[in-house]
Amino acid sequence: MLVLAKATMAMMLGFILSILTGIIIIPWLRKLNAKQSVSLKITKTHLAKNGTPTLGGFIFIIPTIISIFLLYLPAFIIKGYYHVALK
Repeated sequence: MLVLAKATMAMMLGFILSILTGIIIIPWLRKLNAKQSVSLKITKTHLAKNGTPTLGGFIFIIPTIISIFLLYLPAFIIKGYYHVALK
């Protein structure tokens, strides 16, 4: 597969997986009460962010790892590169 096509597929897959991961993780973070507290010394407009769930980076990290495994690991195993990596 062409590198550009594979990269485009990885971006599309990552975007779709990010949406699905966000749908799953955000309610889970709210249930765990993983909320961000904002300093009282900041303006009132910034106080609206008080209570926003933290650890939202997982919404992007998990799909990236999944898309790497789905798109690159099968070619890595099929071509026999795993023997080189294990030595």
